[in-house]
Amino acid sequence: MILALVRFLLLQALAFRGHDESRTSSNKGNFLELTSPYVQKDMCEACAKQTTKAILDDIGDKNFSILVDESRDASIKEQMALGM
Repeated sequence: MILALVRFLLLQALAFRGHDESRTSSNKGNFLELTSPYVQKDMCEACAKQTTKAILDDIGDKNFSILVDESRDASIKEQMALGM
């Protein structure tokens, strides 16, 4: 069920997160609203590991670079985005 949701959000290019994920928010974002909070972290970590493995397998021993961009979100929290 959760993997189907992750696939759906990715294929539709929909955001996983909402603008306000606090306890009082009426809409915390697609992923939080549609899944159990007890398994979200484990599922995200599993997907991240599989994605990282696929990228590293594709790169092999070739040279590559990583681009890092940092910005603040609406709540003044620093966020970092990595691009390869």
